[in-house]
Amino acid sequence: MGDVYKAMMRSSQSSLLADPDSQADQQSAETYQWQPVSENALRLKVSHEGRIAAQFDEVRIKLLQHAAEHRIQIHAFSSAMPGPDEGRASCALHLALSFARMPGTRVLLIDMDATSHGALLKCFDGKADLGVADFVCGEVSSLDAVTYPTDAPPEAPSLHVMPLGRTSMGSTLFDQSRLGQMLDRCRDLYDHIVIDAPSVLGHSGCTRLSKFCDEMLLAVALRFTPTDELERAKRLLADHDCQVTGVVLTERK
Repeated sequence: MGDVYKAMMRSSQSSLLADPDSQADQQSAETYQWQPVSENALRLKVSHEGRIAAQFDEVRIKLLQHAAEHRIQIHAFSSAMPGPDEGRASCALHLALSFARMPGTRVLLIDMDATSHGALLKCFDGKADLGVADFVCGEVSSLDAVTYPTDAPPEAPSLHVMPLGRTSMGSTLFDQSRLGQMLDRCRDLYDHIVIDAPSVLGHSGCTRLSKFCDEMLLAVALRFTPTDELERAKRLLADHDCQVTGVVLTERK
């Protein structure tokens, strides 16, 4: 998972979502019990400060500027190629932390990349067995059971994490209506949802996931990701009516 080198954002093409002040949203907010930070909360052990925090704050600001006329909530980070070299898990984590530093902003970070071997969860100390795959396949019926509070950011913790879970997140789970229903529910509970998505060329789940997301971002490793593979990934997303909102260049360590 690499350090961010530069962010290059393009205009997004997104559709208007439901009014956030609607009666349904108000009812959801009233019935949901926000999980406070507790002794068993996940503890962040990755540094989010200095240069890397400033760079992702810039990414976040540009995303919000492009989304000024729309309610953009679900941001998915993918990459062209499978494997950890392009840093999509790291990008998803730091973008979520950047959103969480905004006062009064509730953020959910979801791991949907079965090929990362739990890279996101390794960024935290704590126990988190159940996750999104267990919920989508019907093994778990409560979102609270698969959503974990964290101590981040330290000044006002507002980041929750939904790990991958014990069940395999195979391609077929991305076709489940339960996944869409879960994300719709999360829209009511969180201001921003950041997803660590599978790679575009290594897992068909990425293109299936794109229909549930408001924007797709790509992590691209500088001097590593082949240009032709990146173009192929963009074409594949476009074939599924998903336009790439932006590209974040990363450096392999």
